[in-house]
Amino acid sequence: MDYVREMEYAFEDFRRRSRANLEELEEQQRETRAAYGRAVEQAVAEELRFREEHAEEIEAARVAGAERERLEAEARAERERVEAEAREQRESIARAASSRQTQGYAAPSDDDEWDDPDSRYYRRESWLV
Repeated sequence: MDYVREMEYAFEDFRRRSRANLEELEEQQRETRAAYGRAVEQAVAEELRFREEHAEEIEAARVAGAERERLEAEARAERERVEAEAREQRESIARAASSRQTQGYAAPSDDDEWDDPDSRYYRRESWLV
């Protein structure tokens, strides 16, 4: 019988300690939640204070960022325009080269070239002198 009482005492002691541990855990959780709430409130207050103190700087940075994006967009548009012009010019040159190859000779760029002695020399029928 002595063992039964010791077992009951051990179980009661276990229950008492478990209850105490649970109460302590709950208290720690309440304290942690309270500390977390205070920390959040403090962080929000600091953020608001920072934004109020640096509102001009923040706005200037926002405006500068928007201006930088606008300039980059303009530069990108200009670069695309230049690339399109260059592509168009290359295509034009390629068409002209193709046209000259099909004609067998290059057309003079002005009317005086037909009277030019050098031009007649290079356009002669026979190269056998």
